[in-house]
Amino acid sequence: VNLSSRNDIGETNMRPNNVNYLRPARLLLQRLSVILALSFGFQGVVLAERDFEFEVALKLARGESTDQRGALFDKYANAVDRVQQTFQRGGDLANALKARDEASKAREQRELGNVPVPELEKLRKVMSIELGKIHLSELEATSKLRQNYIDALDVRVANLTKGGKLDAALELEREKKEEQARLADERKLIAGYSESNEPEAKLGRRTTKKPELVKSSIFGEDEAVTGKVELQPGIHRLRKRAVIGVREFDEKTQKQISVEGHVVSKAGTEIVGGEVYIHNGSFRANDTKFEKTGLIIELQGHWLLDSCLIDDCRYVHNGIWFLGPYSARWEIKNCVFSGEFFKNWESMGLKMESCTFDKAKFVGFDFKKDASEEAFSDGRVLKGCHFVDCKVPATIALATENCLFERCTFTNDWGSEFTTSKPIEKILYYMGSEKPEAPKDHEGVNFVFKPVSEAAGLRFGSTVQYSFQRGKLEFE
Repeated sequence: VNLSSRNDIGETNMRPNNVNYLRPARLLLQRLSVILALSFGFQGVVLAERDFEFEVALKLARGESTDQRGALFDKYANAVDRVQQTFQRGGDLANALKARDEASKAREQRELGNVPVPELEKLRKVMSIELGKIHLSELEATSKLRQNYIDALDVRVANLTKGGKLDAALELEREKKEEQARLADERKLIAGYSESNEPEAKLGRRTTKKPELVKSSIFGEDEAVTGKVELQPGIHRLRKRAVIGVREFDEKTQKQISVEGHVVSKAGTEIVGGEVYIHNGSFRANDTKFEKTGLIIELQGHWLLDSCLIDDCRYVHNGIWFLGPYSARWEIKNCVFSGEFFKNWESMGLKMESCTFDKAKFVGFDFKKDASEEAFSDGRVLKGCHFVDCKVPATIALATENCLFERCTFTNDWGSEFTTSKPIEKILYYMGSEKPEAPKDHEGVNFVFKPVSEAAGLRFGSTVQYSFQRGKLEFE
């Protein structure tokens, strides 16, 4: 049984296979054979060797599981460290200390904490499931070894009985029954594990395994997507525009009618390249990655993005643009952005909360009328976001509320016709020892920078764990 394949968390191969567990013990067994022969006689050496082999195999199986659990707790502690950093950025001392204690307990005692921290509950749940799977793997390995040992005992009992050594046979029969009882207990525990306990996401990772290419994606079809459709998890490489919803001619009414399409994507889904065009309907994405994809919307479209990675995508509003700032709807929360960001906000209704912008590229925009009204409207504000290594135009900074800026610079991009009927004071929180240089003041606008230490009770950015791998955003 081989349990040694340990990669990142969520990619651990904990299922036993047919590789022999006992190779490391073979040389030792051979060297001990002479000693065993002298102690038990050459007739008993095979029996003693089997007993020793069985005990060594059990220790190897349990030792491997112990190693796996240790590696798992280390990864859990690393994930908790990142949660602690989020608390620290938000000035939340109480929860930062709780997270620090949780990580310390995981590393030193190899245990999970039980102090209530909502942000850790999902990690703890996933961790418990992963620990259970390691235990399951150990049980499967030891039960197989135990069954082989019981079979060997059967043969030994029969041979001793044939040789007239009834007391020795009776002793081994008792040992066999004890092993059978242990085997029955192990099998009960194995049966108690259900596939329904599989987590939707691994610790620090949004997918159960690395997504595979979807060969027959609905986005590869020529016709528009209509009705409600859930995307198959995996990588959808778009070679052309995928259209959601359609206008078609109704023979009965002799009129053009709109047919809606509603697409849902969940953990393990990636959209790469091409364009997704919502003509009439919606796209609801959870724990999904978008990479170099055009996200296009018309008047009757609706994007709903939650806990997604959005890497160097394009955002376009087609169709009627003069109906006001909210003629297309974007609702985005807890996502991570890198690369290109929205360029033309004038005709978009954008609700964005708790997102992280890491090396995102911003372009200033024009407020359609009065900045003092639009900059505080629900369809324009970026709330509770975290900006990292970004160049932030003045108009973008003005559209933020309770946001944190880390290693950011600010540009004097006020748009083409900036006007405000009332004075505006905008508070911007920053991380670092030096206060950023504010954009040059515009009449009626005042930016006030405050260190993150003064942001007690506020939380910034996405909770999604991510990293850059070869320049690309990836779930951790």
